[in-house]
Amino acid sequence: MAVALVVVTTVLAVLAPAGVAAADASRYLVRRGDTLSDVAARFGTSVRALATANGISDVDRIYAGTYLTIPSGSGSAGGGGGSYLVAPGDNLSTIAHRFGVSVSALAAANGIHNPDVVYAGKRLTIPGQSVSSAGTGVPISYTVGSGLPSRLRNDPARYAQYHPIFQKWASYYGVPLDLIEGLCWLESGWQPAVVSSTGAIGICQFMPNTTAFVSAMIGLPMNPWSPNDNIRMSAKYLHYLLGRAGGDVRTAVASYYQGFDSVTSRGMYNDTVAYVEGVLAFRQRF
Repeated sequence: MAVALVVVTTVLAVLAPAGVAAADASRYLVRRGDTLSDVAARFGTSVRALATANGISDVDRIYAGTYLTIPSGSGSAGGGGGSYLVAPGDNLSTIAHRFGVSVSALAAANGIHNPDVVYAGKRLTIPGQSVSSAGTGVPISYTVGSGLPSRLRNDPARYAQYHPIFQKWASYYGVPLDLIEGLCWLESGWQPAVVSSTGAIGICQFMPNTTAFVSAMIGLPMNPWSPNDNIRMSAKYLHYLLGRAGGDVRTAVASYYQGFDSVTSRGMYNDTVAYVEGVLAFRQRF
């Protein structure tokens, strides 16, 4: 998320490696902005039960990129999968990705004929999963196989749609293509309609103040809802940060998340360090 300053509080899920116990119930992939109470409410369980099932001692802190075990009987729909309460901003693709199932399987399990339409407040049945939910801090779909993240291998239309835009602006601004693709994949999974809990928008997650800043550098008004503009801003901003960091990739990536002035004056926060590691890990997949 491109911001001038990030203050991690107890209401935000932060990105950091953390193990999660394997489960015989359903699982949920934590995204940035989630809280334990949010997840508990979506699955019809209590914060205490969720914390106990996952060995969480600090209920005010959970980690984006890890899987949470959902206690059996917590709104479970049977079939070894469980259920999920659709939240505002969700779509079938992002939900399928979080649970490690295919869009077609999720649609079939819920009698959905148009996978582009899903309504907030609807409880979805999650098909049983065959992959262990033991977490490493990186979604399982990124650690299986080689090459591109499996979500893109299973969704070639999305890759075909956005990869050329990344190529165009990475080349134009002279930034590494794999770096910007990996960064924006971590930010949103290349979802143009994603809005974070703090208001960051689109594929590469731009806050309004950063949108204004980068638009001024480009010399044109940029629309963060436009995939082309969002990716262009990310390429321009990354180019700017790499320049300020003297070409140091880790500092530039950290600054994308935490802000350059904050990184240079305070050092990287723990969640920033984990964010950088996540981006560099995903970079290797592109």
